[in-house]
Amino acid sequence: MFGRHLRLPLERFPFTPVHASGRPSGAERFFNRNARLKALVGAATDPQRLAGYLLPNAWVLRDSAARRSVLAVGPLAGPRDILGATLKALYFVFANCLPACKALLLHGVGTERQGRGLLFLGLSGQGKSTIAHLAGQGQVIADDGIVLQKNGTGFYLGPTPFDQQPRPSAWTGSARLSGKKLAMGLFLEKSAVVNLQPVNPAEACCRILQNHIHFFRFVCTDTARQAFALTADLCRTIPFYRLYFRKAPDFWHLIEEHLPSNPITEEQSHGHDRQQAATL
Repeated sequence: MFGRHLRLPLERFPFTPVHASGRPSGAERFFNRNARLKALVGAATDPQRLAGYLLPNAWVLRDSAARRSVLAVGPLAGPRDILGATLKALYFVFANCLPACKALLLHGVGTERQGRGLLFLGLSGQGKSTIAHLAGQGQVIADDGIVLQKNGTGFYLGPTPFDQQPRPSAWTGSARLSGKKLAMGLFLEKSAVVNLQPVNPAEACCRILQNHIHFFRFVCTDTARQAFALTADLCRTIPFYRLYFRKAPDFWHLIEEHLPSNPITEEQSHGHDRQQAATL
């Protein structure tokens, strides 16, 4: 029972505690007083396809079956709160929609090397911004939120609006839509000694599901299944490594040595870019 008014699957809302006293929490009271949120839930044909996220002074709710989302802002929210909630809600809805399109929104950095895409994954503070800085201008596809999409020829990396650093002028306009075919995934580990160790597909899949898919624990059941199947396919197809690196560019040669032996020519790379631009 969600508060005293709505029946919802509580396991889909792990961020809203149910008090032992039975009294509804502040988040529950806000939810039950908001007509738009209640209307979306009341009209839902399948409650298991509802996904929600609690923000400071706001709720965002997504009905995947109806392809509808609602952002409800509390009465005490100021202009800065409203702006922050809107941006977070866009992020949340974007992440929820992608698995149905065979794509994921990952917390990582994408770069280009020798015409191929590299995916760097790490928790906060593990060096993603350092990698983006050391990659050089024009080599970064995305430095925080990156789209990984599967199509008939493999997995591709594409940029999103959710970057930490402003894009250089070379990435404005249609160039932002171009993607790079993924050749390698790397989990970041800071170390004084540079090294590269292979990660087996099962471990890579577990690490991505646990730590690197934006809002994964808040998506609905169907979306979670789609994301799981896509991640498992990714880890069976693409080699993953554990990269031990320091704040210096001396790790790039090690990565290049482990890249697939069939280099992509510049003409082939542009062909991949044009094909991916039509799908991203």
